[in-house]
Amino acid sequence: NGLAVIFRLTAVFMVSLLLSASSFSTAKYLQQLLQSREFSQQPDNYHSQLNFALQRDLPIAQNIAFQNSQYGSENWLDLGQVLARQNSGIAWQLVNYYRAKQQPRNQQYWFQRALTLGAVKALIEQAQRLANKGRYWQAQQLLTPLIDNTPEALLVSSELAIQYGDIAQLQRYSTKLDTLDTPGANQLLASVTRFRVLDDMVTEIAPLSANSANAANAVMLAQTSACNNPLQFFATNLDDLTALEQKLINIKNKPFFQQQFCFLIPRFINVNNLTCQHSSDERIQCEQSLWPQQNINEQVRYIGIVAPKGGANVDHGILYIDNADDQQVLEHELLHLLGFIDEYPLNVLNQVCEANKTQAIANNILLVKNQIFSSEQQAREQVLAEIPWAAQIKASTPITSKVDRANKIEYYLGTPASHASEVGLFTAKTCEKHQQLAFKPVAQATQLQYFEAALPLAYAQSNLFALSRFNMPSYHYNIGLAYQQKQLPSKAKQWFMQAAKMEVDANRQAMIAEGVF
Repeated sequence: NGLAVIFRLTAVFMVSLLLSASSFSTAKYLQQLLQSREFSQQPDNYHSQLNFALQRDLPIAQNIAFQNSQYGSENWLDLGQVLARQNSGIAWQLVNYYRAKQQPRNQQYWFQRALTLGAVKALIEQAQRLANKGRYWQAQQLLTPLIDNTPEALLVSSELAIQYGDIAQLQRYSTKLDTLDTPGANQLLASVTRFRVLDDMVTEIAPLSANSANAANAVMLAQTSACNNPLQFFATNLDDLTALEQKLINIKNKPFFQQQFCFLIPRFINVNNLTCQHSSDERIQCEQSLWPQQNINEQVRYIGIVAPKGGANVDHGILYIDNADDQQVLEHELLHLLGFIDEYPLNVLNQVCEANKTQAIANNILLVKNQIFSSEQQAREQVLAEIPWAAQIKASTPITSKVDRANKIEYYLGTPASHASEVGLFTAKTCEKHQQLAFKPVAQATQLQYFEAALPLAYAQSNLFALSRFNMPSYHYNIGLAYQQKQLPSKAKQWFMQAAKMEVDANRQAMIAEGVF
């Protein structure tokens, strides 16, 4: 019995030595076994060996179990959090899981882990985050090592180069982009060509066509006589250019705007060439003496700018909007170029309401000094000649309201409510803050008061052929003002003369269209 006990103890000791010495061999064997396709086709043996390997925390077994677990289940999460400490792909899966669950702390934790492990998608997202904070060069440092092997990184890097005006970088990438036969690369290259990112030379007038948003090469050359008020927009990145073009196409489908403007294919402008000094809650205002360097076609009358922030406005021949403004805001500002003024109360500092006599201050607003008349006829004789929309006021539509004051009949300017559906003289709020009385053509609120309101037919007809003294001067006038402020009178005069010539040409063109000669 003693010998038997000694034998058994010796056997146990030898087995334990063998197991400890062969643990690495066992792990290696299980790894090879679990990777074997033939063995995986034997479910009973495979699952038993898989469970055996899981009990020993072998990563290959954990990975197999993770891949076969239901997404988001407790087992999936437990295994994922173990594997993600060393596996960048699984770390990125956890980022997306917690992002969808709106758990920012967990999302950020695993994002940092994925970033540390070099997950490509995490590196690309981090680069975009850095760029959004203005740290463009740091973003490019993250992307550069990925560019040769990761098409997405090349595309993001190229788009950021455009956004931050690093055109030299884009030119270096252009050859690589040509070799990528992917929808993203093809679309990027088409946009670069269409919006002239790499080409800032003067070209022929190229109006938008119905299918121009989808056809980079669909360019129609226009004759000057067929292109009223050529308007050239600029933006600093492809997203803004693409969104702007679609808005312009939608606006172009409206007969009034199609008649009044020739919308050209928007053009890229390097953000480094666009100097704007305004905050997000101020009117957009950018340096205007830069435009002679932008190689704009000589037929262009107005220009527009899409800025990243600020309030939309029209400054003489330049229209400003920010990239969050919708189509309705853009239409409202376009009306200002055509000589229409706001019908909500203007700022008290606005001098347009300081006229000292009854006169029109815009196509849609009559400023009134003398409100009381002895008769409807007297009012019509004195006022109609000052009203831009006078031709649309019927002879049967009164422009005064009769008031009996102390047995004396007086006629106050303003069409009575009984004729509210007609064109006449209706109170406008334009000069309300100046305590001045103003009238507009219609009773209802219009697009000049609320962006979402409609443009009445009366407004469209009153300016059908743009023969109006209220139209904004061309953008050349802005450049003249800029040089005047810089005390460069000879340059200022040159641009003022160019602006005057544009007005003469525009009026001649409008008169031809109207059949005057």
